[in-house]
Amino acid sequence: MLWTKLFGEQKVTCIFSEEKQSNFEMIKDLAEKKALKVIIDSTFTLDKTADAHAYYERKANKGHVILKII
Repeated sequence: MLWTKLFGEQKVTCIFSEEKQSNFEMIKDLAEKKALKVIIDSTFTLDKTADAHAYYERKANKGHVILKII
């Protein structure tokens, strides 16, 4: 992220949050009310991390690019 922030053209955001039960309940409530709209463009496995990064850097995605680590 630091390399992209210093030398790239893309915006870099890193967010850390606490794992509180109330946060998960709020997200659950929003999901049940269909108030969340998540657009997943592609999913890559961990061994395809370089491909996922290249895909994102080409700006070919129309939604979130997911890296599956389990």
